[in-house]
Amino acid sequence: MKWLLRLLGIESSPQPGESKELTVKERRAEPDPVALAAAASGEPRPKPGLDLERLKALPSSAYQPLTEYLTYIQVKRGETESLVFVRASDIDALAALTGESRDNFVKEFKRLGVLISMN
Repeated sequence: MKWLLRLLGIESSPQPGESKELTVKERRAEPDPVALAAAASGEPRPKPGLDLERLKALPSSAYQPLTEYLTYIQVKRGETESLVFVRASDIDALAALTGESRDNFVKEFKRLGVLISMN
């Protein structure tokens, strides 16, 4: 269980001088204060899941920037699975790359079978 807490950025054993409560630490190269605050609050956070292999299979080259963005996330995490879970703010960034509103992006990518989960 300790490995899972460490993977999630939650340390179960405090460092010298820290309280004995669980602490949440930032694991990103660029801090995301909103995501860090949400993780520290213990509130459930949406984790949209996108099927990268399905996205790569789409014939349009317009999706190339999205494929590169998600592949970067996948490589950075050291993952190899086709399903890539991202932050809700990443959905906004992906929508901006396509020039669509967030709602239109979500609707279109659900229709294409790329956006699998919005939990």
